[in-house]
Amino acid sequence: MELFEEHDAACRERVLPDDTVSIQRLGASAPGPASMEKFGLTVGNVVAKAKALG
Repeated sequence: MELFEEHDAACRERVLPDDTVSIQRLGASAPGPASMEKFGLTVGNVVAKAKALG
């Protein structure tokens, strides 16, 4: 990690873009697949986000 941090911000952004696919809250209770769908964690959404990163 130290070597990574030595690079300038533009280089770090190219390697690890500052974008995520995640859940920003707790407390939902449902079967896994239902929760994933509700929060947009679907294959289609993840693929679209990855493609948008270029």
